Amino acid sequence: FHLEHTLSKYLEGLMGLEYSKISKIFSVNENVTIEKYFIKLKLEKVKELVQLQEYNFTEISQLLDYSNVNHLSRLFKKETGMSLTEYKNNQLNRRNTLDGIT
Repeated sequence: FHLEHTLSKYLEGLMGLEYSKISKIFSVNENVTIEKYFIKLKLEKVKELVQLQEYNFTEISQLLDYSNVNHLSRLFKKETGMSLTEYKNNQLNRRNTLDGIT
């Protein structure tokens, strides 16, 4: 998983600790793994881009470095309970604040 490898090396260099220790500290304090946090953070960006209505779903998947639009669609449905189209058509499509991501 590209993000995990890049993120782990970045955090190790920044903090001078092994990634496993950083991950454990993060999980204990935030009640979510670093990986899950970044997935949710990325999905909040997807929501923002959908709301802007400047990009189609394929463009959004490319902008956010998903392998393809189907991968994004499956992940979005799994995490939000609705498809990208349902979200786009939903008038109540509110985003979470960054502090609310768990």
